[in-house]
Amino acid sequence: MVEAATMAHRIRKVIAARPNVTERAHGDGAWTNVTYEWSVNGRTAVTMQGDGGLMVRIAKDDHAGFGAEPGAKPLPMSSRGFGGWIRLDAHALTSDTTLATWVGRSLDYTETLPLLDDF
Repeated sequence: MVEAATMAHRIRKVIAARPNVTERAHGDGAWTNVTYEWSVNGRTAVTMQGDGGLMVRIAKDDHAGFGAEPGAKPLPMSSRGFGGWIRLDAHALTSDTTLATWVGRSLDYTETLPLLDDF
């Protein structure tokens, strides 16, 4: 299992150049299974699960392609089906390049969403 502190450090290195990303810790992940969350403009982009895996926000149009990549699993987030999130197994994120690709995809997409105050 990937240690949470190690994965969080690796993600921080990826997001270091992005000033609009904020981080929030969620304790030990016992209740929600989320240990850390990174947001862009108030919208969650990446969450780290207790087992070291990630959930990343992506465009619905990208689900089929991205969801077929190794270690990726599209998540149904509503009764309307899939869309918005992909679960990544920790073993698929051992490469810094792969981690940076997934986190970058998520941050890039989340930056396109309207600000929460715009609703």
